[in-house]
Order: sequence, then C-alpha cells, then structure tokens
Amino acid sequence: MLDLEYGLPVQVRDSALNISTTDAIPQSDVNREYFAEEHDRKGRAGLDYESSFGKAQPNDLLLKLQRTTPYYKRNRAHICSFFVRGECTRGAECPYRHEMPITGELAHQNFKDRYYGVNDPVAKKMMRLAAEMPSLEAPEDTSIKTLWVGGVDSRITEEDLKDKFYAYGEIESIRLITPRSCAFITYTTREDAEKATEGLANKLIVKGIRLRLDWGRPKQEGIEGGKRREEGRC
Repeated sequence: MLDLEYGLPVQVRDSALNISTTDAIPQSDVNREYFAEEHDRKGRAGLDYESSFGKAQPNDLLLKLQRTTPYYKRNRAHICSFFVRGECTRGAECPYRHEMPITGELAHQNFKDRYYGVNDPVAKKMMRLAAEMPSLEAPEDTSIKTLWVGGVDSRITEEDLKDKFYAYGEIESIRLITPRSCAFITYTTREDAEKATEGLANKLIVKGIRLRLDWGRPKQEGIEGGKRREEGRC
C-alpha cells in the first residue's frame, strides 16, 4: 500500500512532510469522503487550505527514497500453501509462487496501519536505511572540481544535466559519454562542486531516472609532465 505520488509507504511520506496522522483527517470512510470533497471544493475556488496538505514540498528524505520505476512485486501471485507444506504436485505448472513466506518483523504487517501510516515496519526500515546512506566525502585535493554522474542513458541530454547542476554554481564544462553511461560535470570553483554534492548526493533524479553521483578521480595523462585530467570511472 503505497502513496501514489512518490511510490512510498504512507508513513514515510507523512514523516518526511511532517504530517501528523491526527492532522484533522477523519478516520471513518464517510467523513474522509466529505473531507476530500471539501478540500477539492476549496481548491477549485482558489482558497487556501488550513492544514499542511497541498503546501508541503518534497524534501531530502522523499528524494532519496522516491521510486522512479513501477513496483511490480505487488502483482505477484500468492505463495502456494501446498508448497509450504511440501505437498504441491503441480511443479512448474503451479500458478502460485513456490517459495517460503517471509518471517520476522516484516511478516507481521497490518494493512489498516499501513493505510493510515502508523506502526509500519516497512516504513521504519526504509527510513532507517535512508538515515544510513553515506554522504560524499570531498577529496583532499582541492584542485578537483569535477563530478562524475553514472547511470546516464540516451534519454538524458547535456541540456538536462545543465538544468540540474547549474543551480549550484557556474559550470565550466559538461562531458556526456552516453555509450559508457556516464557524464562529467566540471565547475569553475571547488566550492560550487561541493555545493552540488551536498544538494544532489543520493537524490539525483533526471527525467525520472535515478542517477549516481561521485567526485571525479584524477587520472594521469601519460608519463611525462604533471598533467592530469579529472575523470571518474566510465
């Protein structure tokens, strides 16, 4: 049971947007329907909402966890109860899944709790993983001001990358290497490059595609001279 906009459990969305489950939201189906109709009417009339709904903007947690691809697991067949007991005789022809049920905390999920966004073990696990996501550590060499972007495909253009990264400072150059699924963004200053990593690390999404971000790594350009180029891992 996921939020339609972000593809995340309701509890994750509410925690990220600081929405309380008691934020004047009725619990009965009849009152919830009336509540929704009232907000829809106010929206059409251009009136401001008194609650936090309609005002909250996506934050770091939502950007880190937001799904960018469909969640197909929800459409899977149920687990074969005969297989669990070791009694299924249909083999590959069985329309149900031949695997053992999940055990542990995630096995005890209450759909009502997930619907209202409370006591959701899946949401708690996702928020814990988000908190443990590592941040990008800037290299000691302060002359490095190039960022590496991975996961780039033919749908992403140089202009798309410029639109995403220009907000953090002046860009010196953009090298898009689509055959190798990567790009290099070089800023005019190290400070701007650091701003970009702080603002986009673990939450870089372009055209609905989640991309990876890292610092460019210096690579020697021949054995003579001290010249080098800042490249990552393409």
